[in-house]
Amino acid sequence: MLDHDLKGDLFESAIVGFLVAIAINPVKGILKEAYHFTPTLSGFIKIAQMLVIQKAVVCVRDVESIQPADLLDKMRMRFLINRVRLPFSWASQLQVYRKKVRDLMTCLGYISWSDDGLSVSYKGVCHLDMSALRDFVHNQLEKA
Repeated sequence: MLDHDLKGDLFESAIVGFLVAIAINPVKGILKEAYHFTPTLSGFIKIAQMLVIQKAVVCVRDVESIQPADLLDKMRMRFLINRVRLPFSWASQLQVYRKKVRDLMTCLGYISWSDDGLSVSYKGVCHLDMSALRDFVHNQLEKA
């Protein structure tokens, strides 16, 4: 599955199609948010790395004249290096992009305002009115 170039229509690749399919939120019918999809993408990348190691171990077991480190290096260069047209490279680049998006976004639902807009709460635990919020921000700025 990892041994093919991504040429032409990107979605003809089984791996790309799989990653797109698991990126869809089945309830909402839209793509998952970056912070929900990044762990799945990381899992795919880790499994791909482990499959390459397993294949190298099996090949060395079958042919004793092969050095394990040499074979692993050769397979790593073929399947796991970030080149433009390989599925692993595409997934790795997508992971970097998703992590950047995830790190730049805040999670929804942590800060909520009261109906009258005069107080705010964080995770439903810390409740502040406007004067306490101003004092909190002022103290944080002084500390910084």
